[in-house]
Amino acid sequence: MEEVHIRPAVETDIKAISHLMIELTEKYITFELADDVKGKLLASLSVDSLMEAFNKHWDYFVATIHNQIVGVIGMKDVSHLLHLFVMEAFQGKNIANQLWQVAKNNALTLCPLTCFTVNSAISAQAVYKKWGFRAIDGVRTRNGFSDVPMKLYL
Repeated sequence: MEEVHIRPAVETDIKAISHLMIELTEKYITFELADDVKGKLLASLSVDSLMEAFNKHWDYFVATIHNQIVGVIGMKDVSHLLHLFVMEAFQGKNIANQLWQVAKNNALTLCPLTCFTVNSAISAQAVYKKWGFRAIDGVRTRNGFSDVPMKLYL
């Protein structure tokens, strides 16, 4: 496999990040959602919404191969893993883990932490469990969207 580079995302990445997130969300998540919930979820991944996240100084990192963005991770308020997406052609190649390690290490340099949190898509729990996250509650549905709250205690 080609060499993967992980770097902090910059504003000029936002369009490509949004495209990647929306493409994968439409394929794997929104098919089971009501139209109004689908619209809200996709709007939260729009260029404008991601620009707001950047302006709040949330931390995003991208994985690139030959300068093409193939993955992204977003951390909200330092310790909450908000977004994690890897282009379908590159899934299963350890890119998600590389992104997580960079984001986690970055967060730990910013402030002392006792845990990380994620609201996992039901289909993504296995990835987070592999990294040490544990469900802190069962499946919950909020605003028409189901997830599983998880924590990684340090």
